Amino acid sequence: MLYIYDIVVNFMDGDEIYESFEWEYKDILEHIKKMPVVKVDNNTFTDFMFNEVIVNHEFLETIRGKSSTYKEKLDFACLVTNDEKCFAIEFNEDGKVLFKSSLLLDEEEDIICCSRKISITNIEYKVIQKNPIKIRKLTRKEERDLYILKREIDTAYSYKDYEKLIYLYNEAYSEDDLSVHDKYKRLLHDLVDENFSKLKKLVRIISLINKK
Repeated sequence: MLYIYDIVVNFMDGDEIYESFEWEYKDILEHIKKMPVVKVDNNTFTDFMFNEVIVNHEFLETIRGKSSTYKEKLDFACLVTNDEKCFAIEFNEDGKVLFKSSLLLDEEEDIICCSRKISITNIEYKVIQKNPIKIRKLTRKEERDLYILKREIDTAYSYKDYEKLIYLYNEAYSEDDLSVHDKYKRLLHDLVDENFSKLKKLVRIISLINKK
């Protein structure tokens, strides 16, 4: 089995894998001392990357205790590659995915180079749920800003804080004769990936309002 030493991972809950250039200072980065590399075919790689899967116990046993940080052992973890991309993955004892992590670009390139010397491993697994492959159009920060904006606009409208809603609307566009309901609908309409840039400046305005 091929092992890689001395790499950094940023294990995330859920299905999201953020590229290393989007890692943030508050993320809990882990310094991996040792981790095995498993090469898989493209279909398996795609399933592991995007879908909810559960691997069989035979595979878990092949990686049991073979990964470690500089502080502790990881029960079931490995690097998965298809010779084009690579990411780290950690399973629970039932074979379900706990966390995933992208890698630093230079470390990923080194791992891919090494993986070309090993054979594909056929892993038995089940797809619990197929998820649509998301093509992310926004950065991690933009996604968070989008969430904040939608929450603030929805809350202002739901609690009939029309003064705040109209203020935000006028900052984004300009004063007009639209009803409050139509102003709300227009703001919501532009809270999509394609139009989000129009409303970015509202994030700072909301931050200043909430500090008062």
